[in-house]
Amino acid sequence: MKAILNELRLHGDYSTLGEKTNYYLAADNPVQLYKRILLRYQQDYENDRIGLVKDAMSYLWAARRGLTEHELLWILGSQNEPLARGRCSAFLSAIHDSFVDRSGLLNFSNSYLREAVEQIYLPGQEQKRKAHIRLAKHFHIDGNFESYPRQIDEYPWQLARACEWESLAEILAMPRIIKWLRNLNPSDSREYWAQIEKNSKFRMVEYFKTSLEKDKDYSGAGAGEMFDLLFEKGHQEKACSLLRKAIGKGETSNTPEELQNLMRRLAEVHAKLGEIEQAMRLFREQADMCRRIGNQAGLAAALGGQAILMHRKGQEAGALALLKQVERIAISIHSNNHLANCFNNKALVLRGMGDVAGALASLEDATRLAKESGDVIAEITVLGNQALIQDQEGAFDAAILTSEKQEALCRRFDIRNMLANCLQNQAGYLRNAKRGLDALHKNEEAVALYSYSSDCSTLATVLLNQAAFQSYCGLFKDSKQTLQRAREIVLKLGSSALLQRLHKMENK
Repeated sequence: MKAILNELRLHGDYSTLGEKTNYYLAADNPVQLYKRILLRYQQDYENDRIGLVKDAMSYLWAARRGLTEHELLWILGSQNEPLARGRCSAFLSAIHDSFVDRSGLLNFSNSYLREAVEQIYLPGQEQKRKAHIRLAKHFHIDGNFESYPRQIDEYPWQLARACEWESLAEILAMPRIIKWLRNLNPSDSREYWAQIEKNSKFRMVEYFKTSLEKDKDYSGAGAGEMFDLLFEKGHQEKACSLLRKAIGKGETSNTPEELQNLMRRLAEVHAKLGEIEQAMRLFREQADMCRRIGNQAGLAAALGGQAILMHRKGQEAGALALLKQVERIAISIHSNNHLANCFNNKALVLRGMGDVAGALASLEDATRLAKESGDVIAEITVLGNQALIQDQEGAFDAAILTSEKQEALCRRFDIRNMLANCLQNQAGYLRNAKRGLDALHKNEEAVALYSYSSDCSTLATVLLNQAAFQSYCGLFKDSKQTLQRAREIVLKLGSSALLQRLHKMENK
């Protein structure tokens, strides 16, 4: 109704007012109404610039979060000059009520106008693609200058929507761009690479290798983010090699902030491998460095890492004391991300102390904060811990449902190491729920994922699990073959715990 009244206000011809009113009221739905309004815009506002309405509306539709008026004028311009505002001022005034202004960015105020624009001006994929390419050209980043947030937010997003996979891979392989992008939108890099590898031949590991070879002055800027992405994709050896190379440059090539961040990641690798003392030493060194340079966020991460290691050693009281420090720091620096990780870790400690209700409540807080901060890794981790506690409490169906949510996020962002772990755990929940065949299928995929990684210890574990599931389902021949494959890996590793489990299964 507001749109109709605004049109009648601008009509200006009282003799045909009734006819114009009936014309708009005859629209079958709001989308059809806005189509009629758009046609009126074309008749009234394209005298000074042909195609003004079509182009402006198409570019506003294609923008990720909208466009500033300044950006729109440049995109509508030609020959490296913006369109003079006087040539479109009447049009901009007319559309004012149909748009919202969020921090200077103009965007559609309702979905009906957006849909009308799409149906009239962008009905096919090629029209949409051209609009995204035009915006990508405007927001282009070449990596040779300190870019500003609008470019980092829009340029990769436009390339992804335009299916320009090679250009997107090139920009995402620039270490400093990776760092800026991850600071601005934590989950974007993961989602972009998932789209690239799903829809093209281009692979992250190859582009990162080429990028680092070209960057002769490469230091730690972006190394942590590159490590995360490689590690999540299952390229553990390459990720750790990159990390050690960056740390080896020391403070001569890294800022103290970069170096403490790299140390945290290496500590987490040692923790994953069960090398608790090495991990604890690195977390303590990181904490000392953060205190010297006044980096509260880094200090929170270092203390949180120490807390989890203490939890793994059964030192729950000490772990809880450290997490209380982390909570105070996270609140003081207004960091939902660190607070989410703190509550997530706190849940594990509380569960270890027998406080199940407190653990689940802490996980609820962690879930909310992870979503608010846009940290998909934190959200996936929280779901994993929630499923684990549900399973331990005998709520097997609830654990399976929670694990399926975790699985969906892992698949969406193509985080393979977390997906493999999720599937492995989910197989256990399914087995506990007496769904042996479903457990077998989930664990089969986990085996396939770990087979492409360098984590031989976990591969051996999931193979032993697979043999157990096969035996449970009566597939004794398959179980024997799987045990033989596991035996080869276990003997190479020399792990006493895995050898003991292998011998126990073989003697059954």
